[in-house]
Amino acid sequence: MTRLLIIIGFTFISFLFQGIICRLFAQICPAGVGIVSIQQKLKPDEILLEYDITDSSLNIHAITAKDNSFSQQNLVPVFWSSVSTFKRSLRIADPRGFSSPGNILYAFLIYPVKNLLRGKKRMIIVPGKDLSELPFEAFIRCKDFSLPFSERNIQYLVQDFEIIYHFSIRQWAENFIIISEPDIEFLGFSPGFDHHPSLNPLPYSKKEIRAIGALFKKKGRSFRLICDQHSGKECFKEYSGRGKIVHLATHYLPQSLGHACGGFLFWGYDPASKTGSCPQEILTPDEISHLKLNADLIVLNACSSGIIPPPSGTTFQSLSLSFFQAGARNTLCALWNVTDALANQFMVDFYRRCLSGKTYSQALREVKINLINKQETSLPTIWAPYVLTGQ
Repeated sequence: MTRLLIIIGFTFISFLFQGIICRLFAQICPAGVGIVSIQQKLKPDEILLEYDITDSSLNIHAITAKDNSFSQQNLVPVFWSSVSTFKRSLRIADPRGFSSPGNILYAFLIYPVKNLLRGKKRMIIVPGKDLSELPFEAFIRCKDFSLPFSERNIQYLVQDFEIIYHFSIRQWAENFIIISEPDIEFLGFSPGFDHHPSLNPLPYSKKEIRAIGALFKKKGRSFRLICDQHSGKECFKEYSGRGKIVHLATHYLPQSLGHACGGFLFWGYDPASKTGSCPQEILTPDEISHLKLNADLIVLNACSSGIIPPPSGTTFQSLSLSFFQAGARNTLCALWNVTDALANQFMVDFYRRCLSGKTYSQALREVKINLINKQETSLPTIWAPYVLTGQ
């Protein structure tokens, strides 16, 4: 059955060559931003990929510092089945379920721009609504195309590239702003929820921000840690604008049937209020968008903090977008649930690499590759949920 799926996957590579591939001579890209101005912002080792899906076709706009191209290919049922199977299998840690779909998605979404990937180290991906929940990092290619597709003959996309996401080409281009230096380099929040009557405690979240604070202290960098009863929502509102890196380790409550609203939980949250007005200690997306931030990075270390179901409109809305609207330049969040202990381990390693001089995307990639190289943490279910959006 696996071999049949592999054959089907490679058969549909033929669709890639049926698309219309052309040079764009116009000086305006689909987002309405001048291509020349985009190219001036791109480094020689970067490529920007914008995806747009219609009822019957997949359009890919690829831009590098010296080139740009547009490709179009017909969509077939195996593409959509691969998207759904890939997402579902990643969340339940089913390697047999995500391997073949991951390879098919690589064929549809990455292979068409292979000629522009030579010499590139960083991908900036504008996925659009339909692909917004896909961790491109976990897409799979064959290490050696002369060998059969197997678990031993796979290479994850993150092993080839640093990967950053954004909401549109225009927003990415306009996010190049110089901000004043905040007075706190690391600002960590952890409600912890010890002895809370209805919420699981997060003991590792406090260990996490304390360990990160120790790393900043060792480097002689300023930091402030706010935990337990001190970490209420109003406190976050008051201090969040002062942090260069704002790290929030807490629970995230999706808006669903029975809840008046969704958002991040702070100390004092009362779950008894399930209908009517929004509980006081939930920080909602609307409240986030009205914050006055000066942050270079917002870290949302909370389960499924990377996605909010679209209310009813035609574009996807995420917590990351709300933080960008408030003034943040980058966000790091999770696409699905992660354990408290793993989140602690992941984040401490991430900051250790950042403080050694790595960029956010370099540090994130290195943490993921380190986990891939260990048998007990090699599955993308463990390392793929964390995604970086921004610069």
